[in-house]
Amino acid sequence: MLTRAIKILLGLATVTLLLVGGALLWLTRSLPETEGTLALPALEAEVTVLRDDHGVPTIRAAGMADAYRALGFLHAQDRLWQMEMARRFGRGTLSRVAGSATLRLDRFARALDLAGLSERQAAALDAPTRAALDAYAQGVNGFLDTRPSDLPPEFLLTGVEPAPWTPTDSLLWGKLMALQLSGDWRDELERSRLLQQLPPKRVDQLLPDYSDSPASLSGAELAAAGAAPRIVAGLETPPAALSAWSASNAWVLAGDRTASGAPILANDPHLGLDLPATWYMARIETPELTVTGATAPGVPFHIIGHNGAAAWGLTTTHADSMDLVALAPDPEEPEDRYLTPDGPLSYETETVEIPLRGGDSELFERHMTVFGPVLPNQDGRVALQWTALRAHDRTPEALFRLNRARTGAEFEAAARLIDAPVQNLFWAGANGQIAMAVVGRLPVRAVGRDGTLPRMSDAPDAVWTGVTDPAAMPIAIDPADGLIANANNKVIEAVDSAYPIARHWPAPYRYRRVRDGLAAGGDAHDPEVSATVQRDIHSDFAKALTPLLLRAEPTTDLGQAAHARLAQWDFAMDRDLAAPAIFSAAADELARALAEDDLGPAFADWWTAEPGFLIEAMTTHTGWCDDLRTGATEDCRHAATQALERAVARLSERLGPDIAAWRWGVLHTAPMGHRTLTYIPVVNWLTDRPIETSGGDHTPNRGQSRGPGAADPFAHVHGAGMRVIYDLADLDATRFALAGGQSGHPLSPHYDDRLADWRDGRYFRIPGRPRDIEEEGLSRLILRP
Repeated sequence: MLTRAIKILLGLATVTLLLVGGALLWLTRSLPETEGTLALPALEAEVTVLRDDHGVPTIRAAGMADAYRALGFLHAQDRLWQMEMARRFGRGTLSRVAGSATLRLDRFARALDLAGLSERQAAALDAPTRAALDAYAQGVNGFLDTRPSDLPPEFLLTGVEPAPWTPTDSLLWGKLMALQLSGDWRDELERSRLLQQLPPKRVDQLLPDYSDSPASLSGAELAAAGAAPRIVAGLETPPAALSAWSASNAWVLAGDRTASGAPILANDPHLGLDLPATWYMARIETPELTVTGATAPGVPFHIIGHNGAAAWGLTTTHADSMDLVALAPDPEEPEDRYLTPDGPLSYETETVEIPLRGGDSELFERHMTVFGPVLPNQDGRVALQWTALRAHDRTPEALFRLNRARTGAEFEAAARLIDAPVQNLFWAGANGQIAMAVVGRLPVRAVGRDGTLPRMSDAPDAVWTGVTDPAAMPIAIDPADGLIANANNKVIEAVDSAYPIARHWPAPYRYRRVRDGLAAGGDAHDPEVSATVQRDIHSDFAKALTPLLLRAEPTTDLGQAAHARLAQWDFAMDRDLAAPAIFSAAADELARALAEDDLGPAFADWWTAEPGFLIEAMTTHTGWCDDLRTGATEDCRHAATQALERAVARLSERLGPDIAAWRWGVLHTAPMGHRTLTYIPVVNWLTDRPIETSGGDHTPNRGQSRGPGAADPFAHVHGAGMRVIYDLADLDATRFALAGGQSGHPLSPHYDDRLADWRDGRYFRIPGRPRDIEEEGLSRLILRP
């Protein structure tokens, strides 16, 4: 009987393996063809595509139009599903694939009418930029025509049939990126909610601005805000996919500070960490232009790269380009009209249909106002003012021209065309010039309004008076000390700018580490100095807060052992150490010990280890250390003790009772989940690539955690999706790193083959010299008209 059961089990296992193997074999048919000859009818002439041993293509074409067609074809080969989901996000049709789970995202995209905005933008583009977008779309659609039955596996699993690609779909990527990197409306929402619990002075302490400006919430600003904060406080919390994190590092050194005598520019933009990777590396060679670097699937231009004569990179400015307006209903027609300083106005209302998986749909009412679109909400109407919602957005033209900019004058002319998002654009030329420009449009508000709090729609200063003049935005060219650096810190003093860029800035700890690391290079910098800074996992925040945590007097054996490890720590957020885990958990618990009693139910929404608040509360504003829920008066030593004991109790549940076995990397793992398939059990075993990482929220090698209160609070979910270091003396030796791989196909060897090198701080180069390209080009694909 037992033998028969074993035979049955073995038979079932064999059948299962055969079925799985057959399915995988069938799915491999959808892997892209990288050798041989394929037809691309839109081409004007033959194009050669050489891929290196990690799948990075070099496109050789007779002209840029054909190069853009080829790039569209390659993006579709390697990243079609990623492109499909991005355009569905922008068009508000994700729920056709995912059902009700993505309805909030679809409502948000429909409320902002991102698709309509992109269509109007496409109609207003200049001829060369429009031609580039048209050519790119022809390349994408050429791939769809050649592989209608062998699409990537995600299409098979979801039943989605991709529609033809359009220039509007490419423009949607820009709108989504601007939305991701423009988060100050969340700041107004958070501040409005906190004001319902605490007086303004204490809210300022919870939300430090990291600037020398006066208190954020002046009496005049509060009076002008009126009832708006109370109304806005009821706004729905933004969907998790609209991440509030945005960061990056960049610096540029003049030639008199480098070993080669030419400028060095380094950049590592920080975005969400998923698979496939955000960036797609590519090189284009034509008689007109050679350009190498990071492209975004769905877009024909290099977002970050070099053109043989110049290189460029980006960091997020954290500018205040958004405001919230609480719409005061017209008493006579409260459902149809709202009040403004010039009297009541009617909403522009349109009913749109959101398709759902399975064939159903939801009807959604979109409301537009003179301020901007009305955000989806259950309680009161709130409009979003945002500079990126202007119809005549020339950012695509700016990228087109930036790819071709060879002089400082051409760089500045291109930079001034950018509308959104507001960014710090770094540039270095082989001629020795270096520069950083703050680019993008900012609102010009009425005198007295600083954008810190929302306004009622009928307030005299509710309406913006315009947007900034590009020529008045800050720019630094060839500074005397030969160095420009930014890690999202404050970029300029208010007195030096015609317009206030922001009232609040991120904590300056990454910037300080970057400056100190570059100073160590003296005047003989080489790319390895910049690589060392990009790899830096030491935390100046930990250096500042740990002595305050060491005031703790733990009574448990585990607490005392944790205290000893913190006392011996060098503040390196090393994945193989226990101290970073102890510090991170203790910082979270310190925030709880200080603020939970004051905020009550609102604490869960605020809970964060905000550096400025924690340090000031433990040193200056020590009233936070007293727990209002007890009859005693507690001091900051008590808060530190409570935080440390709670932290080790949490860690022992996750990591076990033996502190010697604790490792930061077990907690600080980058899930690297597939953007869609990660939610499907079993399938995600094939698609997700979790990897332990070093770093933390405030290290130059940034490893942003999910945050306290989350199910996996220390998971590394945001960081440097790519790194690049250019030495303008030899751009063919440019160093790159990529968080993932070139392919979006989970069965491709290039799906994740750069991931370990990225984690460990190793770099690769994209061959540029003809001989190198021929030697390293392991596959050759000919595209013919």
